[in-house]
Amino acid sequence: MTLFANGAVTDKMPSTNPVARIAMALTGGIAANSRFNNARSFETLFMPKPDLCEAISMPETVPKLPLDQWTILSLRPQGQHAATYRVAKNLGAIFLPCSSMKLVACDNHGMLEKALHCERIIVTSPAAARFAAQSPLFSIGKNAQWFALGPGTAAVLEKNGVTRIITPAQGHDSEALLEIPDLQNIQGKSIGLVTAPGGRGLIEPSLIQQGAKLEVAHVYQRKAMRLKPLEIRRLEQLHSPFAVLCGSHEVFESFWQQIPSTLREKLKSGPWILSSKRLQGLLEEVGIGNSSVSESARPDAMLAQLVYVQTQQVR
Repeated sequence: MTLFANGAVTDKMPSTNPVARIAMALTGGIAANSRFNNARSFETLFMPKPDLCEAISMPETVPKLPLDQWTILSLRPQGQHAATYRVAKNLGAIFLPCSSMKLVACDNHGMLEKALHCERIIVTSPAAARFAAQSPLFSIGKNAQWFALGPGTAAVLEKNGVTRIITPAQGHDSEALLEIPDLQNIQGKSIGLVTAPGGRGLIEPSLIQQGAKLEVAHVYQRKAMRLKPLEIRRLEQLHSPFAVLCGSHEVFESFWQQIPSTLREKLKSGPWILSSKRLQGLLEEVGIGNSSVSESARPDAMLAQLVYVQTQQVR
């Protein structure tokens, strides 16, 4: 069960159903049309497969394959593209994965054990949740109160047996997490922070400043990967329409630094689908203005955002 910081409770993560996500995007969030007013109505548009959505019956005004002839450039760490590929394929898109970074487990069992013994445990990303869950120590913390930075992180925790999870009511960033009522008045409280080195570094000093007894466990680290010449050539052959999906400023910076200036200019035309306004600000600094922010970094959320943006542009 997931509890949101505004007090709402649900047995499922909000908007994590790819069928609902894409159907809402395709219909522009139609509520006035009774055909789309309940969960069953989505089934008239899509039939879910495991982690997939596939068009089966579409209104005449909605294309059967919403991203037909589109190429989706997915910027994610190595080994993290599978879910994006499945959703993109079922929306009719060509899929082009590109990894300029990989995630490597940290051998910090002692740190993780201390974090899992805390009464409250914060997890900062789906990757952190996955790496922590791989540890035989993970069951130590299953009765603790967990805090997830976003719905993707909470979904991984739920999949691995965690039942008490609180996520921010609005926003999926450090600021939103730190505003959760249960993370106020934490003087003397033991809090575990399951994360990775790097990132913004906002959560740790804030909790320490409030007097929390903090145990930090770095469960993975990011390592840069050099793009191969073949990958660069494939990117240079990219043609419109295309969209770039990116959910991490570390991934973006590693990628952007390795590609030639001519390719940078080409990719600036976008559109780019991003996971946060902070990342959008970073892209604007390098001249990328054609971008849109998804509700989360989950592949179905990002592709639903792309479909929504495109349907709005043709109206």
